[in-house]
Amino acid sequence: MSIKAMNWAWEQNLPPGSKLVLMALADNADDQGYCWPKIKTIAAKCCVSERTAQRTVKELLDSGLLKISARFNALGGQVSNGYTLEMHPPDKLSPSPALIQEGGDSRDTPGVTQLCRGGSDTAMSPLQPPHEPKKESSPARPCVLARLAPEEHEKIMTIMDSLPQEKRAETKALLVDALTRGKIQASPSRWLRAVIRRRGCAPLSAQAALDMSEQEFEQKLIQGGIPPEDARFITRQTITNRQAQQRLNRPTAISIPQVSINADRKRPEHPRSANVAGENVIG
Repeated sequence: MSIKAMNWAWEQNLPPGSKLVLMALADNADDQGYCWPKIKTIAAKCCVSERTAQRTVKELLDSGLLKISARFNALGGQVSNGYTLEMHPPDKLSPSPALIQEGGDSRDTPGVTQLCRGGSDTAMSPLQPPHEPKKESSPARPCVLARLAPEEHEKIMTIMDSLPQEKRAETKALLVDALTRGKIQASPSRWLRAVIRRRGCAPLSAQAALDMSEQEFEQKLIQGGIPPEDARFITRQTITNRQAQQRLNRPTAISIPQVSINADRKRPEHPRSANVAGENVIG
């Protein structure tokens, strides 16, 4: 553990989940900010799932606070990635190599070419420093999502992960705008699910659900704001119930014995009727 890395991590203005993962990385880093913990180790330290740890590490990479590099063993197999904490800001005060070369042999005084260059009547002393407006770095504006409770922030990030890539930015912008304007009075995660359902994720009818394949049904549930794990479980149960219902509704072939109708209808003649007929013939 590096005290320098830990102090740097404490100074970062981040949401609770992101800061906890950054602190876990700093706990494993050396004085140069380099470490190589596994995602499983980071998740165990932060008491979160491995998927949440992966997503948070990606957010830190996108924000520029972290760099990643692949690591390989002696046989060429890939092992856990290496991470470098960006504790050293880039040097913006040193002159660029192009300006140094243009200025001449010495770095302290500009070259002859620069002083004798025509095209302007304004005289400039070699000792006069160039006037540059002072840029004051404004403090980072905290995101409204960082003010939410950790449980609520986790639910929102899970819902965002379940959306298609092309819809995440638009949906997040709607949520941030609603939180900024104070339009959400209840749970932000419930508000977000309702917005997702209204924006093209209509509930499925029974017949439409039966006509869908397993992958289509699961994707539809995810687009409706249901977490992927729950959507997968619901899909499996639905497919199992559908197959059981189809087996119950399947007609069963029943063999019916052939019965001779003419044989059943034939009746023997009564003896008395035969005698009466004979008597009538004789008389």
